[in-house]
Amino acid sequence: MEIDDSGDPKGVQPGGQVQPLANDVGMVGAEETTTPGQPRPQTVLEDDDCNGNRSPPQAHTNYWPEEDRIREMLAKCYDAGILRSGWDIGELREEGTKARFVLNRSLDEIKVKWLKERTVTVIFLEGSKNLPKKLKEDVIRAFEDIWMNEQRFDPAITRGRVCIESSNVLSYVAKDKRVADWMKEEGSFRVALKRRWYNIAFKPWLTKVEIQEAKKELEKTYFWIRVVDVPIDAFCYLESAAAASIGPVIKVYPPEKNASTPRLINVRMDIAIESIARLKETLEFMTFQGQVIELQVANALSSWCSKCRKYFHSEEQCTRTREEEILTEKTRMESASGQGRGKAHSEDRSQFKGGGRRMVSESSKNEATSSRGDLTPSKQRRRLSMDMKELRIQDEVHAEPSSPSIEEDIRESSKGAIDSAAKALSFLKHNRRQATGSDKEWDKYLLPLLLTATQEGMFALAWTISAHESVLPSQPIPGPPMPRDMVNITRRLYGSEIAVRMIPDIPTPRFFIDKPPLKVKLFTPIFDARMSQQELTLLIERGMCLFPLEWLAQSDHPDLAHLRILGEVSVMELGKLNSKIPRMRALSSRFIKSYLTSKWDTGTATADRNLAPSQSAPPLPSIRIQSVTATFGHHAAH
Repeated sequence: MEIDDSGDPKGVQPGGQVQPLANDVGMVGAEETTTPGQPRPQTVLEDDDCNGNRSPPQAHTNYWPEEDRIREMLAKCYDAGILRSGWDIGELREEGTKARFVLNRSLDEIKVKWLKERTVTVIFLEGSKNLPKKLKEDVIRAFEDIWMNEQRFDPAITRGRVCIESSNVLSYVAKDKRVADWMKEEGSFRVALKRRWYNIAFKPWLTKVEIQEAKKELEKTYFWIRVVDVPIDAFCYLESAAAASIGPVIKVYPPEKNASTPRLINVRMDIAIESIARLKETLEFMTFQGQVIELQVANALSSWCSKCRKYFHSEEQCTRTREEEILTEKTRMESASGQGRGKAHSEDRSQFKGGGRRMVSESSKNEATSSRGDLTPSKQRRRLSMDMKELRIQDEVHAEPSSPSIEEDIRESSKGAIDSAAKALSFLKHNRRQATGSDKEWDKYLLPLLLTATQEGMFALAWTISAHESVLPSQPIPGPPMPRDMVNITRRLYGSEIAVRMIPDIPTPRFFIDKPPLKVKLFTPIFDARMSQQELTLLIERGMCLFPLEWLAQSDHPDLAHLRILGEVSVMELGKLNSKIPRMRALSSRFIKSYLTSKWDTGTATADRNLAPSQSAPPLPSIRIQSVTATFGHHAAH
């Protein structure tokens, strides 16, 4: 503490009266002077009994009659930082190491009333809300410099107190009510700091309860949507599309958290609550080039996964959950395998310490490393394969003359280690392999699904085998087919008159049918089929039939009962076909319709090379729905 010439502390007049210093926010207890080494004197609000013990203040003291005195004490607290003791702040409730106070109602109401008069909420708007805390305070101090240099108020009114509330909000307690009123009247302001302009807004101060109530009232006036994974060529249309298809847009949020690093992922919009009945789940745009842009729209009722932080599936359906379970089980099996192998190798080393053959296993070290989680699943699979190969080489190359019992022991230990590694390696196969057993147990069939577009709509192709029954043809295959093999087999099944090409960006769906004696794994590639009007008429005369594609999309359509696969199996076994296709490539999507009617690129590896140039954009054939669906008997009316 600095001492002036009179011996009194600076800022304290003779007699102990406080004299505030310029730009001084005060100190706790600055109004009181104490002698070093002596206890702090009590205020008049604290009473001592004759024994020197402090008596507790009266409970539920009504401070409204003393409002002026309380306001003066609040001003000293917030302006000069002087904390007073001895107040009846309320009821104390002790819960172990926790002290809980139910505040005195009258005292708390006077405090809130005073703060509302002297406090302003400062909100940092777009472009300045991500500033560091220190820079936020500098912005407020620069704003104070403006009205202090202009001498807008009395010179005795100095800087106020700043309290950071959140990333873009702070509270400013002014030294005078006139400063707070002037800031609220300004509403917003631009401040230049270090050659950059910052936008800030001034709002009346509210308690946390009032803010929550205001938010609840505001939430009754709008609902939010979030457009997920917005492509760059659709970003500029979002607000207009939402306003036209759903309702008036109240607010559009920036797609990035930090304005200094712009990026585009998801876009949130608030829409008037009156339009909630028109809520959409998908927005589609078609460009002048015929490209279809389909966007998913999430809302408060959409499924949300807290594990991967994505929409449209729950935590139980998340693929990460299953991957974690597989990794945990794999680690457990590898740990058990490593312990068994280490024990076998330890026995071998102790048994042949006198110069006999030793088995040096680096795989034990590798497994110890993988058990610590340092390797990815792909590296672990390669490491296990190397371990198996290494053990076989050791068993063959290092074979030396020895007693039959020793060779038998070594062979048994090597066999046990190889078996353990093989089990761990097989465990790393795809989840479907675990659920269905060994892949060799299943007969593999290729069942191509041919889609075609006509003037009446989109259809799938099948062959008629009786008056009331049709079949989707298939062919046995030795293993997973390559794209060229799929095209060749499809042409053999449906005839060379039909030009086919695989629809891109759709992984080949796989189905497992276990209906004794059938145990079949189906590969179902999806093709775009093209034919002329004459070829279509000829094929229908030979027994080909067309059924609406929407039947497959519905999966439980009754007319599917007349379609067969693999002889006696109903095509309803393919009912989950849509779930195996990306959502934006579903059978009923705009993408499928656009692709089935677009021009062909005969240079692709999966297109029919025999397609004539004149057929690169053939006109859509016309069919009569009655003659096409007559194959399905009484369902023709559908």
